[in-house]
Amino acid sequence: MLARSPSLAGSFGGSRCAAISLSHSAGDYVTIMEYNKDMPERYCPLRAFAGTIGMRFATPTHIETLTEKLRKRAGNRTMKSRLYDVRRRLETWGGNRILFILLRLVPHLSERFMINISRMLGALVPRISTRHFHLVCTDIATALGLTPDSAEVRRIADGSYRNLGESMVEFLRLPYMTPEQLRHWARLEGVEHLDTALARGKGAILMTAHLGNWEVCGTLMGLSGYPTTAIAREQDDSALTEMLQKLRQTHGLQVVSVNDIRACMRVLQRNECLGILGDLNSMTPAAFVQVFHRPAATYFGTAYLAQLTGAAILPVFDERLPDHTHIVRIAAPIPPCDTGDRRRDLFYTTIRTQEVIEQEIRRRPVDW
Repeated sequence: MLARSPSLAGSFGGSRCAAISLSHSAGDYVTIMEYNKDMPERYCPLRAFAGTIGMRFATPTHIETLTEKLRKRAGNRTMKSRLYDVRRRLETWGGNRILFILLRLVPHLSERFMINISRMLGALVPRISTRHFHLVCTDIATALGLTPDSAEVRRIADGSYRNLGESMVEFLRLPYMTPEQLRHWARLEGVEHLDTALARGKGAILMTAHLGNWEVCGTLMGLSGYPTTAIAREQDDSALTEMLQKLRQTHGLQVVSVNDIRACMRVLQRNECLGILGDLNSMTPAAFVQVFHRPAATYFGTAYLAQLTGAAILPVFDERLPDHTHIVRIAAPIPPCDTGDRRRDLFYTTIRTQEVIEQEIRRRPVDW
């Protein structure tokens, strides 16, 4: 979701959105609560978060209680966190090795065979990492108002893993596809919205999410004659970061660091497109907003850049069709909030961007 200035978060390749995490410091929560205390009830992170721990009002006593609860929970989880870190590092290492192996195999295998292999790998992951599959089912159930053990939730979660596996292999195949093959495989809709935004001379912020194959969005934009730069996080593995960057640059997509706000502004000042993922969980939240009826730690990056540069925020989402081709849709710009209060405007513009993402996820949750 969004980041405090001058750091921005989001990329065409990052981690999925997550709800509140106790990894934030109590000071973060208190600051956010104080700032948002005058917001309407629907969007009030103070009331939303307070409700999860049995608080009603943010009096000094309640804030003290919140701080103590956070510290106590963090202390109880110290040993579990260390074991989880070891397991996560092993899973990450194994996943990275599989990526490098697949990258070598891709040019020698047929498209149909690779699709079958990728979906098989996607179906295998939940069986290997049952803990993550359970978390995914819980998140889906919470978002859609279902029970975690229902058949519908498991169907959506299983489909999501299969689609993710296919997206991974599609991404690895991009360097070996010609521009003509790419245009036949993926098509762009709604370019009139982008043309109108660029006609203002202030660039365009392409806000997407982890839906379908988000990597296709930036690649197709560049092939269609719209210079595009994606904001991307560096991976823990430097070799993986280098590989991902080379893959993205194959067809002209440029990459900028998540922490380089000046580079982001230069892209927009050149009247080009800047891609940013809007459904990321913030480790240094600027605010909490309601996402699927839950308070979520949120970055302000998209709204902040739009406020600084005057660039339009255009929702751009990829959808995989039944025949395994893609359609990338550019929607009408999200109107920014302009009340004269810059901080309040950031908050409300952020809410609008999250509502658009939520609506798209509800339309096709299996692609998320």
